[in-house]
Amino acid sequence: MDYIQRLQDRFGQDIVFLATSKDDLETIQKFQLKHGFTFQFVRLDVEYIDAFVISLPTTLLIDRKGEIIYEEEGVRVWDSDNYLDKVKELLK
Repeated sequence: MDYIQRLQDRFGQDIVFLATSKDDLETIQKFQLKHGFTFQFVRLDVEYIDAFVISLPTTLLIDRKGEIIYEEEGVRVWDSDNYLDKVKELLK
């Protein structure tokens, strides 16, 4: 999630970053504060599979039209050059 925080710091005015969890709201808030994450967290009230997530972590890049343009399962270094290009695609 540190990689996502760095993207939030860089693109936060132009892109919305959301982290989801099935934990209770208090646990989510404590986690967010403990790690100093400034991107948004939301509580998922449905099963992950109902949100098109098969394994954790899963990252979805969703364009301005609400369409999923990229999906990646597993931990990734999202502020690396390769993935930065994918994130910048959202700004076009």
